[in-house]
Amino acid sequence: MQVPPAPPLRSFTPRGYESATPSPRRYKAAGRPRRARLPSSTRARTRRPGLRAVPLPVGRFLGKMKWVWALLLLAALGSGRAERDCRVSSFRVKENFDKARFSGTWYAMAKKDPEGLFLQDNIVAEFSVDETGQMSATAKGRVRLLNNWDVCADMVGTFTDTEDPAKFKMKYWGVASFLQKGNDDHWIIDTDYDTYAVQYSCRLLNLDGTCADSYSFVFSRDPNGLPPEAQKIVRQRQEELCLARQYRLIVHNGERGAGSREQGASWLFLQGSGFGLWAHVLVKFISSVTQRKQGVLGPNPDPACPDFSPTFSQGSCGCG
Repeated sequence: MQVPPAPPLRSFTPRGYESATPSPRRYKAAGRPRRARLPSSTRARTRRPGLRAVPLPVGRFLGKMKWVWALLLLAALGSGRAERDCRVSSFRVKENFDKARFSGTWYAMAKKDPEGLFLQDNIVAEFSVDETGQMSATAKGRVRLLNNWDVCADMVGTFTDTEDPAKFKMKYWGVASFLQKGNDDHWIIDTDYDTYAVQYSCRLLNLDGTCADSYSFVFSRDPNGLPPEAQKIVRQRQEELCLARQYRLIVHNGERGAGSREQGASWLFLQGSGFGLWAHVLVKFISSVTQRKQGVLGPNPDPACPDFSPTFSQGSCGCG
């Protein structure tokens, strides 16, 4: 009896012991073979029809050019500042200034404050020239004391002529003359007499001739503001004074009253500072409280107007 041959042995490989040799790439049965993906460096340099290949170093070049332009801009700004002379003696003033044409009412539109107390808003100045040719001025405005007390003030000043018709020595005084600080320089930097005026005063000079403590006003004949052409001139004069971006707009909200809430109220002279001013404020406050208790002033209908705040004649900035 013939024994049938045994079937061939099939190779058996346990799981986990497959060959590490990768299998050959398989292709789709009915399609084109999958296109191999080229390296990124090769793709970047491959030219396509209708497109222009950009060399790789161009991006770095453009990045460096940005820094070059930035350095050139800084150099230009630095040279502009270096050429500007901020010494007070180099500031130009109005040529052939005419006091008679300058007289009249001026409304303060913007101001650069000095150190210490200064008028805050509703500032109106009245300039006049007497028969002898001497110019004087009165100014009304509101000042804030101790961060929450609004006090209305009237100031009076006279001007002494100098060799330059646009440069004066200005002296303020009032009933409360002990608050007087002294003479200030009062320069008319520019004006057209009918629209705008720029005033400048330096109280203290540095050793290099620049100003350590100054103030400046931008005046307008119209309480509603300056026209665009005048604003351009004013901005240029502010830059020439080295005071660009140092001005604050002045509010004219018409808060002006008539009469006096307290009879015999003395004027506050605001060009000085020190113990005298605070003593004066303290005396006014104590006097107001005393009269309130005695029923002299009566109830205060307006809580925004301090009891001790003096108001003056018709047209002042007082709380009415």
